[in-house]
Amino acid sequence: MKVGDLVKMKGPKSQYSWRPGFTDADGIGMIVEAAHRTVRTMRGCTVLWPAKQMTTSDVPEDWLETI
Repeated sequence: MKVGDLVKMKGPKSQYSWRPGFTDADGIGMIVEAAHRTVRTMRGCTVLWPAKQMTTSDVPEDWLETI
């Protein structure tokens, strides 16, 4: 995933559970920081959710779907 890609959340794989704060991240978002190694996940992205006017950091890459 690259900066500027439009994404939406998809459910995490069964081995994951939603972390607090991710339940509000719905609709269409835009990648503002490409996939990078993070403290909490192996590879995460920072996503801007314009409808909610919020940014979510360290969203696991496999939780996102490019549209």
